[in-house]
Amino acid sequence: MMSRAIIFSSLLVTAGALPSAETGFNDASDDRLQGLWHAAGWQAEIIGLGTGTYRVQLGSEQEKGSPPLAIFMATTAPDGGVIMTPAEPGTIPTDHPKQKPAWWPAPKESAAWKAAWRDDLLHLSPANGPTITFAPVKMTSPTISLAPPADAVILLDATSTAESVAASWKTVKGGRPCPWTVVPGGVLQGVPKSGSVISAQVFGNHRLHLEFRLPYEPTHRGQDRSNSGLFLQGRYEIQILDSFGLQAADNECGGIYRNAPPHINGSAPPGTWQTYDLDFTEAVFAEGIQIRPARVQVRHNGHVIHADQAISGPTKSAPLAAGPEPQGICLQDHGHPVQFRNIWVQPITTR
Repeated sequence: MMSRAIIFSSLLVTAGALPSAETGFNDASDDRLQGLWHAAGWQAEIIGLGTGTYRVQLGSEQEKGSPPLAIFMATTAPDGGVIMTPAEPGTIPTDHPKQKPAWWPAPKESAAWKAAWRDDLLHLSPANGPTITFAPVKMTSPTISLAPPADAVILLDATSTAESVAASWKTVKGGRPCPWTVVPGGVLQGVPKSGSVISAQVFGNHRLHLEFRLPYEPTHRGQDRSNSGLFLQGRYEIQILDSFGLQAADNECGGIYRNAPPHINGSAPPGTWQTYDLDFTEAVFAEGIQIRPARVQVRHNGHVIHADQAISGPTKSAPLAAGPEPQGICLQDHGHPVQFRNIWVQPITTR
């Protein structure tokens, strides 16, 4: 079973909420339930499902990656309270039956636990055991706001403006100036249906740092939940998706799409700034034939999710075909206003 990694920060702060009316970005900081909850030795992941319903997954910090010990359904009441009920064994609640959210199936042991919501805290009790009280925490990547080295190429930083972004990024199709929104502070936000964008500067072997933030879309499911992607050289996709609390898979966040699943699911809840830090080695060609595949090491929120992973060729839906030529860093428009900031690339000339 693949493990799931959690990074804790005790600071109860917002992720820098932006007015959704101005940006179209739906922050999650005003949802008092969704996200990570923590008690000594325990964790609870609360996933928003929309219409006042949530999925609560109870697990042990010491057994990361094991299926949850218990799963509950939470429903908000008109008086502000929260009603907690054990999930039925094997059920996967969804608004869209044709999509598969790949959540953990509810274990039969859920019925042996008791759950309650009091004083804005989550209280869970095993059969004949003491009550465990959970409080919300914010997950913070150890490489958030990582400063670029002196020889790095800056693709996006706090000084970026609409003008500078239009000069350094272009649409993959048509080569038009980047049509995405630039929020004050150097945040680049995807504009649905405007097209994927790629850096004007191209790169061979390189080290890359990128920060992204996913909008909160509780009524969406599966691949329609805050979807985007990072295409290295426009060819190899590292999936970007709201996969908080889900099983690791090649089409979930951190997966090399249709190629390799992440070793662990390092996802933070939507609305949280997350990080990718990676080392990329480009494919080698001789007389037009690939003789060595591209390889990549990826850290998601500080955790190694791919260690020197070979990528046999361009992943599904890659905008650019295989080839020996260096290409740019591509950010995918998949119909969601995903945000990016602090993107820099350090070229590597030797291996």
